[in-house]
Amino acid sequence: MAARKVLNMLTKRRKEILDFIQKYKLRYGNIPTIREICEHFGLKSTNGVYEHLKALEKGGYIEITANKARNIIIKDNFEKNNILPIIGEVAAGEPIYPIVTEGDKLAVPLNTDSSFVLKVKGDSMINAGIKSGDMIVVDTQKPVNNKDIVVALLDGEVTLKRLVISDNKIELHPENENYNIIKIDKKEFKIIGKVTFLIRKF
Repeated sequence: MAARKVLNMLTKRRKEILDFIQKYKLRYGNIPTIREICEHFGLKSTNGVYEHLKALEKGGYIEITANKARNIIIKDNFEKNNILPIIGEVAAGEPIYPIVTEGDKLAVPLNTDSSFVLKVKGDSMINAGIKSGDMIVVDTQKPVNNKDIVVALLDGEVTLKRLVISDNKIELHPENENYNIIKIDKKEFKIIGKVTFLIRKF
């Protein structure tokens, strides 16, 4: 894979708060106070907002400074992030039918509009460092080369494997000796995209 990095999950509420902070800064030239964030979301207590802000600080999205009313700094690395949808699961094992979910999103430091996020289910790619429960970013437009890790559609089911091309043959290789190589012969086969990023939540 081209890159690996551990990122914190961005929940829907935290994304909404980040979006509000960014839009407020663009409109007024400064950062909203915690009270103004509460008022925007119709919340009576500042405690809940502060907990979200501390989580965002821990994730590297913002920095909270002391002794200031407008005490939030948006980190430079977040300004470069792209908010990608988590659209479902992909099998790292036997292929599964696509599972589509809605609502969850993730902040990823990639400048791309051609990517989405999938949650890995299974351990067939464990020797490549991809574990069950990890998140992977899949780019649908990056060129796919021999030995790349890809998400493929196989007879209507999706799977995560390493693409191996040799002697005019196409195979999908697991990274776990307990799983078989999938040989592409007369099966309906399509590469959905190339895996470009690994995300692990601790």
